[in-house]
Amino acid sequence: MTEEFAIRYALRRIRERGYSKCRIVHRQLQMLPEEERKIEAFNEIWLLIEADQGIHIRSDYGEYNESNKGLSENSQEHADEISILNTTENPKKVIFLQIIMQ
Repeated sequence: MTEEFAIRYALRRIRERGYSKCRIVHRQLQMLPEEERKIEAFNEIWLLIEADQGIHIRSDYGEYNESNKGLSENSQEHADEISILNTTENPKKVIFLQIIMQ
């Protein structure tokens, strides 16, 4: 997902959820080998912009894992409780736009 599209999409999504304003934060996470990070993102939407191979993301909104060919869809939108896992033995990067609804 491009950042331009993500911003337009985010503005529509916040209106759908009954908000009129938001703060948008560019988040580039450096994931250590085999690191798992849990994020509480209530009242937020995290839109995936880019993820290195070996990154697995799971949230109440769905799952993203390009290595899992059994997934019928890789979700780019995440919220509530988010788990990000680097499944490799190498450092990896994942980029989100964090949408904080106000």
